[in-house]
Amino acid sequence: MSSFEYLGILVSVVLGLALARLTSNVSRSIKRKADYQPYWVQWVWTFNVWLLLLGVWWGMVSWDFLDGWTFFLFLFIMLYATLLFMLADALYPYDMVPGTDLKAHFFEHRRWFFGLFALCSLIDIPETILKETFDLRPVPAAYPVLVSSWFVIAVVGMATSNPRVHAVLAIAWPVVFLAFVSQALLVMWGG
Repeated sequence: MSSFEYLGILVSVVLGLALARLTSNVSRSIKRKADYQPYWVQWVWTFNVWLLLLGVWWGMVSWDFLDGWTFFLFLFIMLYATLLFMLADALYPYDMVPGTDLKAHFFEHRRWFFGLFALCSLIDIPETILKETFDLRPVPAAYPVLVSSWFVIAVVGMATSNPRVHAVLAIAWPVVFLAFVSQALLVMWGG
């Protein structure tokens, strides 16, 4: 077993728990829909965080090509995974009791959620640059657009409680993210 395979197990567990948290909350909201007041923007953000988690998890495979792991590099990668877990966890209340208003929860915790979202965007920058520094993969040309859009969406989400703005942000994020992934894959595949 390589160092990455060994260390990557813990990273995978943390990211997997984040995915499980999102999935179980959506499932609970659907199965017990009479008990909760759903909010479609929150569900879109659930999808967005799910997409981000999968994108980061997929991107972690590049670290497999690194020969020399240090404790501090592992600590940094685990910090990123932990922040992503906290991001996923911030979307839903810990105890979803009957009568929970998910829209009210979303807006009450929006600063926490979007603050973590902004922090994840900032952590992603050195994580991505380190991959290029260690010759694991180049930084895609569209990366500055992705990370700046990511940060702007997070800051606007923290600053406003306007439901219309949040609806736009929820739709804008997957458009930006999927456009970036599509462009990066085209370049990688020589398209």
